[in-house]
Amino acid sequence: LIRIKVFIYNPKTFRLFIEISRKYSLNFEVLDKVNELLRTNQTDYIVVDDEGLNIIKSSLDISNIMNKLIVVNPLNMEERILRLLGLEGDSILIIGIDIGRKHAFAIICNKLVIEVGYAENPDDLIDKIENVRLKLKARKVIVRIGIPPNKELMQKSTEFVEKFMKLGYEVYLVSEKGSSKEYEVPVKLLSESMGNLPRDLIKSNDIKAAITLALRSGIRLK
Repeated sequence: LIRIKVFIYNPKTFRLFIEISRKYSLNFEVLDKVNELLRTNQTDYIVVDDEGLNIIKSSLDISNIMNKLIVVNPLNMEERILRLLGLEGDSILIIGIDIGRKHAFAIICNKLVIEVGYAENPDDLIDKIENVRLKLKARKVIVRIGIPPNKELMQKSTEFVEKFMKLGYEVYLVSEKGSSKEYEVPVKLLSESMGNLPRDLIKSNDIKAAITLALRSGIRLK
């Protein structure tokens, strides 16, 4: 578990930090006073903004904590948070898709649910996946699609498969049997991020199925 303390002075920057941290389930402790930084021997990182850093420099000798400081601003905030979580760089995205009238999807990385929702068509979902992939600099995308129960949905599934494979994604067909009923397993596995997902989506059986499918093994298509 990464131990993070935060001393961000600018209110707008702090609000943005809170917003993005909640999105990615980053745990941290907020410091109210500069001298609390003296008790950072059990801390891995100290997140500050430029204003906070100037206050610290004017009050303390920071030579012994320089290697722990992470300076953030609105432009680099998300990138720095992803780096703190170890999601940036060598990560693998795992996508679960439940084909239906509306195509439910879940994007998972390092046991964190990054995004859930519905896609109108393959291109719509590819845009969402690529947006996350580029943000995280993920080296691989694995897609697990539930085997549809009828011919019409199978045709829709084929459209997704063809487009994904053209992009070099690893694509697997996965059994849908009991996928929404087995939701308790992924809830425990991914509990850190469940609290940050929209409640209306989490209640959806289709979204539950997409999360479960993402975590199942299946048959790889080549």
